[in-house]
Amino acid sequence: MKKRIFLNVLIPALVLSSCGGNQGNKVAGYVPEVRVFAVDSSCMSHVSKEFVGKADDSFTAVLSFPVSGNVGKIYVREGGRVEAGELVAELDPRTAENALAAARASYDRAEDGYRRAKEVYEKGSLPEVKWIEVVSQRDQAAALFDIAKKNLEDCRLYAPASGVISSVLAEQGLNVPPYRPIAELTDPDAIEVEINVPENEISSFSIGDEASVAVPSMNLEGVPAVIVSKGVEADLLSHGYSVRLAVTGRFGILPGMTCKVSFAPQAGAAEVFMVPGRAVSLSNDGRRYVWVVAGDGTVSRKYVDVYSAGPDGVLVSGGLEAGDAVVSDGIQKISEGMKVVVKN
Repeated sequence: MKKRIFLNVLIPALVLSSCGGNQGNKVAGYVPEVRVFAVDSSCMSHVSKEFVGKADDSFTAVLSFPVSGNVGKIYVREGGRVEAGELVAELDPRTAENALAAARASYDRAEDGYRRAKEVYEKGSLPEVKWIEVVSQRDQAAALFDIAKKNLEDCRLYAPASGVISSVLAEQGLNVPPYRPIAELTDPDAIEVEINVPENEISSFSIGDEASVAVPSMNLEGVPAVIVSKGVEADLLSHGYSVRLAVTGRFGILPGMTCKVSFAPQAGAAEVFMVPGRAVSLSNDGRRYVWVVAGDGTVSRKYVDVYSAGPDGVLVSGGLEAGDAVVSDGIQKISEGMKVVVKN
């Protein structure tokens, strides 16, 4: 019974002693010394967004014959430049020429029969049904003749635009079906860069936004680019959205090259400050904050957003202004509203 009474008296005494100690720092006039970091324009910055992407062709044409046949000649090589209307390849024309000759003969016979039947029909000696049949045969022969002429023309493949042959996909003598790719044509001066933007950031991008592109393999920096398309469906694996930027100007960037794309902060974007990493603390509810010393020596907590951390400090925004004195050393000694002495 005596032990129980002793413990009941001792525990409240310890609690009172502990509470009295925390308040005693203020009551007794305890003023801790701290060091501060002056926030000014020299540590002000803006956050720019950077992405890694890949260069791609904005114009690619797959060249093919609309008819079947044996490849007779190929006039281009991979990497060679062609002009619009230049002959790229041709099929062996003999089969098409024979088909055209047969179609021409059929048309001539049908046309001759049509002229003779017309004279008889105009005299009223040819039944209407027979006349309609003759006209139909003439029209059918004319259509087949036109198709045969077109097939012969299609044995020659021309470049639809000026550019560079990026690949040759057929060989001389190869029998190809209709629309089998023969070559690919690209425009090296029409390069786009594709990046993948996370779903939580895609809403901040718009068509027409400007960016700067760097190509490390070419030691190329500051290439101007502008967003020309923005995906509306997320990638199944990365959950990101495709954004394509057109590169302005001729820089010799080749498809497949790795690029770094930087977007300057938009108007009204939050200003950020570089502060020492040790000045940033974590609250019980998971928010980041710093201690700021007012002109009268009172400290107060200011919550901030942390953008990134590096060897020179931490980029923060949201609570600081130029001229604030941020506590960099001695934060373990202070609490909200406490008076401090600045010792730098």
